[in-house]
Amino acid sequence: MAIMCGSSGQDNDGHIGNADESGPTKMVQGLFRHQLASLEAMHKAENRCTNFGALRGGILGDAPGLGKTITMLAMIVSTAGMRVRNPTEFWDEEAVQRGWKSLRLNDAADVDIAKCLIPISRCVRQKKSPGYRAYIELQNYVIPSYRDDRLQSLSSFAHYVYRVMRPFVPIAQLELFRHNITDLKEDLEKRSRRDRSTSTRKRLLEERRLLPCGATLIVVPDALLEHWCEQMHRHLDMKIFADSNENLDNINSVANEAIDRPATCGVVFLDGIGDLNDTHIPLTNVFMNKPMEPARYLSKHLVVVTTFSRCKREYYRVARVRGKKQKRGQEGLSSSDRLSREPSPLLQIRWLRLVVDEGHELGKNEVDSGLAHFIGEIAAERRWVISGSPTTGDEDDQNFNADGLDQLQRLLQFLRHPTYGLKAVDQARENWDLAVKRPFLDRRERGRDGLLRILNEVMVMHRKEDINLPKPIFKQA
Repeated sequence: MAIMCGSSGQDNDGHIGNADESGPTKMVQGLFRHQLASLEAMHKAENRCTNFGALRGGILGDAPGLGKTITMLAMIVSTAGMRVRNPTEFWDEEAVQRGWKSLRLNDAADVDIAKCLIPISRCVRQKKSPGYRAYIELQNYVIPSYRDDRLQSLSSFAHYVYRVMRPFVPIAQLELFRHNITDLKEDLEKRSRRDRSTSTRKRLLEERRLLPCGATLIVVPDALLEHWCEQMHRHLDMKIFADSNENLDNINSVANEAIDRPATCGVVFLDGIGDLNDTHIPLTNVFMNKPMEPARYLSKHLVVVTTFSRCKREYYRVARVRGKKQKRGQEGLSSSDRLSREPSPLLQIRWLRLVVDEGHELGKNEVDSGLAHFIGEIAAERRWVISGSPTTGDEDDQNFNADGLDQLQRLLQFLRHPTYGLKAVDQARENWDLAVKRPFLDRRERGRDGLLRILNEVMVMHRKEDINLPKPIFKQA
């Protein structure tokens, strides 16, 4: 693939090549044939169904040494520029329209409209701000009540605000405005309590409020952070993906001072370290104890890499903060306030893709463990596990098959499989036990067929004995 570059690697015929390191540019690489086959299968897995909540992703289970890291990087860069798809709107549009008609004629509704505009007003409240005058005129036009035919629907109100304020307000603040519109729309809709309590609708409403982006979040064991850093240094040409029009606010988050940043910054962010462009191998200074960067900063990157230890730390911090909020009764916050007060930036974003390297760790642990619980809560349109051994254990153990099936079900829980993962934990386990685990352990054909069907659905895998790899070349020093 022309978008994969590095100092050494594979040519387009699947052979190892050497780069001309004397030149200023890096050698353009290709992928091995089995990597191209995996890449094709991964694209199919991500796009077989694009409905909200559908299974999009799976397990990249190529055998160790077959280049799973490079295959996943190829997958990520092949979708560079994409953003998460807006969830399908489950609204009673007639109820929303009736509510809006009442609101637009109500003088007291100015409070509701002003609350929606808070994220925008924060950017232009100073008289010297470029958009100050435009905002004052906007307020005069959109604050109810309306005695003419202006803004006949809630969507026309939102579109008008977008059109007028887009030149003056950052896209992140406009996203917060959109979240407030969602809250207002929900209030206008007034759907029944029974419909509101369904798990799918709850998740849709929660994810609708998050900050959507086109970034991929990669969660890796701490020991593999340097491996991913080295592989991205070697194989990604940052200049291709850097946005010359976006300077990430050009702010040093530590010193809070303006700095000049290279054109290749803002593509890959390494948690605890900083921008990939500023790192050197071996990694020496990794600070997982310092606070994470804000969600808006992270969302502007192509790739964000964090670690298992960070996720464990965030899990306990989130649990502690949420416990305090429940005691204080802070459930009535507007969505923009909830977004800014959510304990972890990783939970404030709706990621395009979530990738867990050595993801069999999620299967080894019960789903109520801190690591698995926190990672499972992260919102992402597409979800992947990378592991050359998705199930682990001692083959001589009499419970080896049963334990392996339990591990696989927990991975399906992470992937949010519609039958064996998306439902409540106990219900998903029961479905799995009845349809797959018990029949398989009883050596019934139904269990074997069910397991194969699931593996064909989620697994992308090559074994070394199944592919014709080039023989290694040994050079004598």
